[in-house]
Amino acid sequence: MPATPDSATVNAAIARAKFEWESTVDALPHVICLLDSGARVVRVNRVVERWNLGSVTEVLGRDLHGLLHGACAAAACPMLTALSVAWEALQDGGPVEFEQRDAVLGRALHIMLRTTPRPAPRGGGGADALAVAVVADYTALHLAREALNTINAELETRVKLRTEALADANRDLQNEIVQRETVEQELRRSRNDQATLSRQLLRAQEKERKRIARELHDSVGQQLSAIKYTLERAELAQQQGRSPDASILPRAIASLQDTLAELRGIAMDLRPPVLDDLGAASAVSWFCRQFAESYPELAVREMVEVADAEVPERLGTAVFRCAQE
Repeated sequence: MPATPDSATVNAAIARAKFEWESTVDALPHVICLLDSGARVVRVNRVVERWNLGSVTEVLGRDLHGLLHGACAAAACPMLTALSVAWEALQDGGPVEFEQRDAVLGRALHIMLRTTPRPAPRGGGGADALAVAVVADYTALHLAREALNTINAELETRVKLRTEALADANRDLQNEIVQRETVEQELRRSRNDQATLSRQLLRAQEKERKRIARELHDSVGQQLSAIKYTLERAELAQQQGRSPDASILPRAIASLQDTLAELRGIAMDLRPPVLDDLGAASAVSWFCRQFAESYPELAVREMVEVADAEVPERLGTAVFRCAQE
């Protein structure tokens, strides 16, 4: 039969196991404690001393809220409320985990509660359920999350602003394209109008040339031909030894005077000197007087209400031509 270990050996083994457990949990960075059925601390590692929550012996018997907040008596303490809800959920049979940003400790905590069955005592009776509470400091992770959220928010804001800027630039570009298309259409219309105006100007020039040619042929040409015929008759009479008719030269001189007057009239119609010497207003007044003399049966009423200096030089010819037309 195997030998039964004596009580000293058992106690040594228990002491060694207890020391190993304490050494292991003391080396962890989290607060680890065992809670009885009343949620009071029955064992805790030495992390509470590093967190300045008190010594290991001082915190024994406190509840988890008292362990973390010391002598906090606030009825509306968020940590107390969260731990109460978690303890009730633990009693319903499931492990509980939650995070709490604690202003008293200045830490972001991750708290986990689990039940651990306890062996039945030798004297009989039911098992007493203990709870294990692990309180981890997630402050660095929480700050990293907040920084990441801030960076994401800033990035989203920048993306939104950049998107809006690109949308504005796109709208401006589209507007510029529309404006350029409008300008191109206006330029094409202007070119078409210019071509039409050029054709009309050529037709007007040809019409004016035909009129001048007709006047020179019908009036000046005929008068010069008549003068030439008269002078040839006088020359023929001299060659034949006869005296030319005394009225030949006066008729020729009178015809020449009429021809010169006709030429001056044609020149005045083309561009009267008064238009260059005085201006458009004086030229229009002169033309009205000439028209009234040429057509006495018509009543000509002159209404020129501007001075020569008030009509720009670039418009003077156009104004005179409009009145003449």
